[in-house]
Amino acid sequence: MKIQSEVLLQAVFHSNPIAIAIIALDDGRIVDVNDSFVRATGFAREEVIGKTTREMGFWKDAEKRAAHINTLKDQRTLRDIETVFPIRSGEERIFSGASEVFEYGGEEFVVTMLHDITESKLLYESEKWRREVAEAMQRMTLDIMSSLELNQVLDNVLTYLGQVIVYDSVCLFLLKGDGVYPIISKGFADQDEILNVAFESKLIAEIQRVRQPIVIADVQTDSRFKFRPATAHIRGWLGVPLMVRGQFIGCLTLDSKQANTYNEQHIALAQRFAAPIAVVIENAQLYDKLRASHEQLKQLSPSNYTKTPVKRWRRCNLI
Repeated sequence: MKIQSEVLLQAVFHSNPIAIAIIALDDGRIVDVNDSFVRATGFAREEVIGKTTREMGFWKDAEKRAAHINTLKDQRTLRDIETVFPIRSGEERIFSGASEVFEYGGEEFVVTMLHDITESKLLYESEKWRREVAEAMQRMTLDIMSSLELNQVLDNVLTYLGQVIVYDSVCLFLLKGDGVYPIISKGFADQDEILNVAFESKLIAEIQRVRQPIVIADVQTDSRFKFRPATAHIRGWLGVPLMVRGQFIGCLTLDSKQANTYNEQHIALAQRFAAPIAVVIENAQLYDKLRASHEQLKQLSPSNYTKTPVKRWRRCNLI
């Protein structure tokens, strides 16, 4: 009867559609894995049996492994585990599973069952990210439609942008006459060094010329980037033009301390933010012209001038 039970357990173990590994509790030595584990990870049985989980790269953090083992020793079981480890191809996959301690031949082992949830996890994260983008865009739209000072609106927009695109610093440049000037920024150690100074940059000049975004994997290897003390932290860089009816009016730049930060997805998202920013700035410029025209009319014909109320957007002197 005992032999029949062992044969049955072996059959259940090897034919189970869930990836299963049997591991020695004390040292993490892999005793056995089933066919589903082989299919899920790409490792042949002989590649893993006798190796420890750390040798296989299944535990990169020794402290987390120690906490995991201590919990198993104390509670004897763990449910709803989520872990990430590399399969044979080198790709990191996300697994959900459960572990339970059992004793055999005077030694304690852990049976761990794993289910690959990478695709569903990534889909969830993608949907979550899309919701965050939609919410950030909605908040930005409400701010743009409000009566806040223009500088405050732009500052809020950059904050919302940072909720969906990682940046360590960000700057908004505006074309004034023959130069491009930073008008608002975040994340720089010395804001005074950045703002209100004509900015000579081959990268921004190129964006102005081609009217297209530019991504630099690492500006420290790109001669077009002009370093200042306040920009010494920058590695990854993304620049997006601000366009109004086909005309370049400025540029939005995002900086990262890490190289290879930005990609095509970041470009598309930054462009979604750049479009309303350009409209806000254009409206402010139009308002300035309208206000100047009213002042001229008042001076030319003060007695006949009729005070016509103008809906005013309170703003600072950016232009």
